[in-house]
Amino acid sequence: MESTNNVANEMNIISEKSVELSVLPVIEEENTSLSEKEKSLVLIVYREIKHDIETILINFDVSNYTKIIQMVALIMKSIESVTSQKEKIAGAIKKKVALECGRMCIKQMKDHMEILMIYDSIAESALETMVDVSRNLNVKVISEAAVSAANCCMGLFSKK
Repeated sequence: MESTNNVANEMNIISEKSVELSVLPVIEEENTSLSEKEKSLVLIVYREIKHDIETILINFDVSNYTKIIQMVALIMKSIESVTSQKEKIAGAIKKKVALECGRMCIKQMKDHMEILMIYDSIAESALETMVDVSRNLNVKVISEAAVSAANCCMGLFSKK
């Protein structure tokens, strides 16, 4: 009987610590800097990442700083996949959408104030650093592919 009570208590503790993001979050009206198009993009990205963000947020083995970095990376990848299917979207809009999406996910946590303060202080610089790194990596990969293709093609035209 006592072991059954212990298991029940452990389950209550686990369920209290878990994070379950709502299916359709409400974008707070206090953030009027988002246009309707940006708000719809936030919701599209949110729906796509919801389960992965839950997994990140309930991982108590990593620090809140690491969770934020993981969230920002996941949101960035999602925005790129969503926006690549549509018309070209400016980087500033993607940045606003990414930051708001992360903030919205965190606000749904039970005790979110500490991680939200950390998020507000580091998310933007983390996002900009990741964007900078990805720009340089993409340029290097593209230029290496171009050199490789040029070398291949030049071999076809050489006299032997």
